[in-house]
Amino acid sequence: QVPVPIIYPIICRVVLSMMTATLQLGAIAMLVLAVRGMVSTVSFKGGLMARIYGIEVVSVTGDPAILVRRLLRGALVWGTVFVLFYPFGTLGQPWFLFRYEYISLAIILGLAAWSVWHPSRGLQDRIAGTHLVPR
Repeated sequence: QVPVPIIYPIICRVVLSMMTATLQLGAIAMLVLAVRGMVSTVSFKGGLMARIYGIEVVSVTGDPAILVRRLLRGALVWGTVFVLFYPFGTLGQPWFLFRYEYISLAIILGLAAWSVWHPSRGLQDRIAGTHLVPR
């Protein structure tokens, strides 16, 4: 019978490597989604999902949003998603005094809270100067 103190570190390393591999795969999936989202933003005037659900991206004046505003909105959404989820694929890399994963998780939770408290207009729409309206 193998003593517990010898097996425990081995099990911990195996579990951590499995978690790291899964999170890295998730980070790659987020990159693919981000690229697809940006292509969709240009191709479908605001995104494929907006088109499917009958949503139009308009400017503050109510006119259809110009390409630059749609790209800015798409970059804020998809760029933020990728940048915030990427650290989860690189566990253990220090970032200044804190681990980047904790900062990233705090930002994700903060953005989720913003969406709950301000459901009519997202932060990316406020920054890009756009509104989402029914077609």
